[in-house]
Amino acid sequence: MILGCKGAPPYLIYGRPRTGKSITLVETIPKLFKTRNDTKMLVCAPSNSAADYLVKKIVSKESKMVVVIAGDPMQLGPVIYSKEADKLGLGKSYLERLFESEY
Repeated sequence: MILGCKGAPPYLIYGRPRTGKSITLVETIPKLFKTRNDTKMLVCAPSNSAADYLVKKIVSKESKMVVVIAGDPMQLGPVIYSKEADKLGLGKSYLERLFESEY
């Protein structure tokens, strides 16, 4: 579907619940990465569980993909607690570090 589209992104997939949006993304995203080497993508979901579902399904099909999951640090606690990571400056979420960066 998207592979044959003319024009530049962004593409928006929107629809009612249970109409196949997730399946479309899970099937299309790995194909885009295989056919277009410079593919960069932002995938959003209405809930954390929906985002987790998409990431698990997509990564199971394409293991060479780099995935960054960012969420509101006030709502999401760290998933992994590590004293070693904290010593290396990774005690804050990636999103918090992005907000604090000067770039």
